[in-house]
Amino acid sequence: MIEQLISFKVAKLAHEKGLRMNTCTLVYEDTGKLESIGRYKDKYWAWEPNFISALTLGEFQYWLRTQQIFIDILTDQTAEPKFTYQINKFVGNPNDLTEKVWYWELPIISEYLYKTYEECLEVAEQEALKLLP
Repeated sequence: MIEQLISFKVAKLAHEKGLRMNTCTLVYEDTGKLESIGRYKDKYWAWEPNFISALTLGEFQYWLRTQQIFIDILTDQTAEPKFTYQINKFVGNPNDLTEKVWYWELPIISEYLYKTYEECLEVAEQEALKLLP
């Protein structure tokens, strides 16, 4: 199974928030065209530092977790459409809870239900990126 890439829209927003992952072998051009950089990736990133990282969903979710942002897709079992999301953000050092300041921000919970999991995840990713400075 090939893992799905994040959309160009999400990738562009993440790029604006500082995401640069030069380990990618796929990038988006400014137009949204997907480009493979293959075995020339080290040279490619030096030539085109403004290209946008085309991450897999897993890589992007991992990066969000390093920013202490967590997305949960929830299923409403009583209605159609069925999917909604919750976003949680931790403030502080999760490895040292003896610090004076650490807390969970109030979660962002979607007011809408979405028809598909993928549609819900796309919106949640965009909203999660808004939490970054």
